[in-house]
Amino acid sequence: MEGYNGTIFAYGQTGSGKTYTIQGPNFEDIENGTDSEENIGIMPRAFEYIFNCIREKEEKEDVEFLVKCSYFEIYNEQIMDLLNPEHSNLLIREGIKKGVYVEGLTEEV
Repeated sequence: MEGYNGTIFAYGQTGSGKTYTIQGPNFEDIENGTDSEENIGIMPRAFEYIFNCIREKEEKEDVEFLVKCSYFEIYNEQIMDLLNPEHSNLLIREGIKKGVYVEGLTEEV
């Protein structure tokens, strides 16, 4: 919340539960009772925390926040943009101003 980048990284074997840990259950599973809301993943919990902090700060001070998000998967050395699955086989680059980044990765505000 002090202007720094954050990363959530999940690593493990295929089928070990990385996606479920990050995303949690589908909303349909919660609605039909096959899973519960207490099992929500790290990503929705992080979003809730970030936006609650922003709301609290904005109530107390005259500040502005800019939140950007990208979401990608590396599998078999292939990088896939999970916000835009049409962007696949992306490349990792390094630049003087940006540092290390994924070229062509979707970034949502």
